[in-house]
Amino acid sequence: MFLYKIFNNNNPVVFILMPVLLILVWAKTLYTGSFTVFHSESIPMPFYEWTNMLTFNNTLASLFAGLLLVALQTALVIRLNIKYIIIENRSYLPAFLFILLMGSYVHLQRLHPALCANIFMIWALDKVLASYKTHKALSGIFDASLLISCASLFYLNAAFLIVFIWIGFLIVKSLKPYEFILSLLGFITPYFFVASYYYLTDKITFFTDTLIVNFQIKNTILVWNNYHLILFSFIGLMFLAAVLYYVQGVNMKKIAIRRFYLIFILFVPATAAIFVLQASSSVEIFTFLAMPVAYLLSYLLISIRKFWVKEIWLDVFLILLVLQQILG
Repeated sequence: MFLYKIFNNNNPVVFILMPVLLILVWAKTLYTGSFTVFHSESIPMPFYEWTNMLTFNNTLASLFAGLLLVALQTALVIRLNIKYIIIENRSYLPAFLFILLMGSYVHLQRLHPALCANIFMIWALDKVLASYKTHKALSGIFDASLLISCASLFYLNAAFLIVFIWIGFLIVKSLKPYEFILSLLGFITPYFFVASYYYLTDKITFFTDTLIVNFQIKNTILVWNNYHLILFSFIGLMFLAAVLYYVQGVNMKKIAIRRFYLIFILFVPATAAIFVLQASSSVEIFTFLAMPVAYLLSYLLISIRKFWVKEIWLDVFLILLVLQQILG
């Protein structure tokens, strides 16, 4: 179907196709108007509660809000490649794969806490990458931690990613003791202001109860059918192949690019660990993986020399996604 040839370039026409692709991927949910509500939303974190109020608890408004957020995040994915040239040629391939990955699980095609938090996660990773070869990246360290904190005020489990942000800084530069303290201050700052608001409005107990419930609640466990398992197994296979290609060609890449991809690779087991170890997390946490995995799969496809092999990878991915959308 020549998908690789179409999306592995920076033609403005391809950029125009992105919203069309996004709507097609979400077509089933937009048509049925049904979605799953997670237990963590029964007592939502403050930022998500305030954001969700804008939809007036309307199903259609929630769907379109989610669609708009994915479109915004797709733009951020494109911006990362323009800024850091993670993919050597200016390509819309990561954005194309990002849209497919974000739509690969129908139950998550709507506004939900992890989707809102994902904007801040991508922005925080941007700050980490920007610190490469920067001896004094104090503002970047503070900002990245503050962004992760904001993400956790939408979706509490995002707070655990602060540990990964520290690892990311250690990979691209270093993290001196005073920078670590600055990072903690950045993380605490949003909670200080939110707690102050609840204290001044005599609702501080409600805020602490919200934190406890979101930390302890056992979240919704969704049943995966065979179509889900086949699709996600295929994505996992592509991820493993990308890691092998990374290891094989590690000495042929610029140091910065090598470190960026290492961060993306390590982000996957870090997120999986939160999913396994934290009872309140469910499949929505895998929203965080869409951006790094999109870049890793793009790296895999670009690294494969034979054009027809690239096309087979993409065609199979799209066919499995369509089957899961229709029959899943």
